[in-house]
Amino acid sequence: NAPLGLAVDPLSGNLYVADFGDNRVLRFPSPFANPTRIEPDAVYGQPSLSSFTASAPSSTTLNQPRAVAFDGAGNLWVADAGNHRVVRFSAAVLNNQTPPAADTVVGQKDFIGNTANSGGLVSGSGFDTPLALAFDSQSNLYVSDGRNSRVLKFSAPLGRSEEHTSELQSLTNL
Repeated sequence: NAPLGLAVDPLSGNLYVADFGDNRVLRFPSPFANPTRIEPDAVYGQPSLSSFTASAPSSTTLNQPRAVAFDGAGNLWVADAGNHRVVRFSAAVLNNQTPPAADTVVGQKDFIGNTANSGGLVSGSGFDTPLALAFDSQSNLYVSDGRNSRVLKFSAPLGRSEEHTSELQSLTNL
């Protein structure tokens, strides 16, 4: 329902799609090697493949994800626009039988926050509707912060934590 972003896992060849309208990310197993298989086999941000409700923010929920990207270590990053944050699902949990929890949040003080700009003024520690993600060859993360009209850079390394408040570098005011 309104797929907006997609990325291929460089380690497995699986395709991940940001299913904006259903508040989830879907995984399609190696679609280029299995062109006749069209159904997803995993979901992130919802308790099951048949769920699509926007729930209270947590490490296991998403609200209007707009983009997905993989870092060099094979971790899945999601621009969770409705919760004004970016979350990371570790490469180690992407093949879990049950929907995994994110282990890193960027743009909020914790996994339960969901206010624009992390509840404060525009700063280097919050987003207002992140729209896109990209990694460069040095593993720096770039986030298009839509309603704040800017692109932010997170310097590598971005590690596992429940809170990531490193200083962000504003690349441009658009």
